[in-house]
Amino acid sequence: MKIRARTLIAALALALLTPGCSLLPGHHHTDEQAPENEDVPQDIGVHIANHNWSDIVVFAVRGTLRLRLGDVTAGNEADFVLPRSMTEGGQLMLVLHPIGGPRDFSTGPIMVQPGQQIDVRVENAISQTNWSIN
Repeated sequence: MKIRARTLIAALALALLTPGCSLLPGHHHTDEQAPENEDVPQDIGVHIANHNWSDIVVFAVRGTLRLRLGDVTAGNEADFVLPRSMTEGGQLMLVLHPIGGPRDFSTGPIMVQPGQQIDVRVENAISQTNWSIN
């Protein structure tokens, strides 16, 4: 009878502890695997090709928030990543300031989604600057 009681207690303890083990980190087993990076938003990149004679300071603008992304020297290219705070809502604007130049260039509102990239080609005549989304 003592062996039967021990077996019963062991079986009962195993039945009670097994569900709790599934709560331990790294011990989740499901039939369906969640897609990787499903909840991780993808970055939005900005590529600037500066064909202007001046160095350019690049700003991202969302509402009243203006954030300096960085500089692009004359005749060079640079890549930036927009902070997530600037991409919420999907609409922003880029402002390009030629150092020593008389005026800035603004893209106007840009609708952009995570995983996309904004490509900007800064021309020597700043008003002829153009941009696209890839």
